[in-house]
Formats: sequence, C-alpha cells, structure tokens
Amino acid sequence: MRGPRRWVAGLLAGGFVLSVATPFYLSYSRPSVAGYLLHPSVYVLQALPYGLAAALWLPRWSWRGDATSTVLAALLLATSLALYGPVVLAPRQWGGDMIALAFLAMSGATTAVILILSGVTALIVWLQRNRAS
Repeated sequence: MRGPRRWVAGLLAGGFVLSVATPFYLSYSRPSVAGYLLHPSVYVLQALPYGLAAALWLPRWSWRGDATSTVLAALLLATSLALYGPVVLAPRQWGGDMIALAFLAMSGATTAVILILSGVTALIVWLQRNRAS
C-alpha cells in the first residue's frame, strides 16, 4: 500500500479504534452501564462502517480517485471525533439503559452516510468519465 491509500487506511483505522474503544471506555468508567455495552453485537456494529468504507475505498479497482477517498476517510474520522469525543471527554454524563441503542444508532447513521456519500461520489465519477468519452 502506497501514498494516498496509506492515508485512507490510517484515517479509517483511527476512526475504527475510536468507535470500538469508546463503548469499552464508557463501560470501564461507568460500571453501571457495562451490562448494556459489553455485548459483542455492539462492537461488531461499531466496526461495520469502517469495514464497509475500507471495502469501498481501498481496493485498487475501486471507482473513486485517491484524493476523493482520502477526503471521505478524513470526513469519516471527523464524524467519529464529533460523535464519540463528547462521550470520551465526559463519560459521567452518558448512561442509562438505552446507551447501547445510542451507540447502535451512531453506527447505523454513519453506515448510511457512507453508503450515500459513496454512491453520490461514484455517480459523479461515472458521469465525468462518460462525458469525457
């Protein structure tokens, strides 16, 4: 892996670590919510958007340009920081019996945005290639 793909992989890895480590950290800092957050399905679904993004943006045969995938990965990391940063910075404010659902909703929304942005970007690239030929 060289150049921009390495950046994309690094940005995706950073977001992945943040999204998977946040429920662990919250369950450690607030033992009262550990029962809700220590289910394997929470962590699998937290990892899903980053696996999907890697599958869409990292292959050599992919539809996108390297700059586009780097920008999308940086936006994904910024979104992860915006979603999980407040939880990490103030874990005592987060809790309740619906906390696992909140993490699943964050993961689901992130997955939907990845699919939408990837589809729009693929359509733009396809239209540009067809106009050029």
